[in-house]
Amino acid sequence: MELDDFWADKYPANINREVDVNVYATLIDLFKDSCGKYANKPAFSHEGSTLSFAQLDKYSASFAAWIQRHTDLKKVIGWRCNCLICCNFLLQCLAHCGLG
Repeated sequence: MELDDFWADKYPANINREVDVNVYATLIDLFKDSCGKYANKPAFSHEGSTLSFAQLDKYSASFAAWIQRHTDLKKVIGWRCNCLICCNFLLQCLAHCGLG
């Protein structure tokens, strides 16, 4: 069974299965637009704690500012991907600690 076949019946009727990858220039653009559109909706849930998109935007901006102030990371190719991995880790920590 192909992976696409497995997921075919898992999508709700109102969700497109195809994604137009040309809508956003970067993942950051997608993230910012999503946080604006869905500010009061849940973005992340883990073990009973939930963060809204607005909270996710706030915490990720704070985390990015901390990284800029307290590290000597240089902007290089792949830096944003590594930051997304760090943000995912941060979200898991926040949710686990009940801060969401």
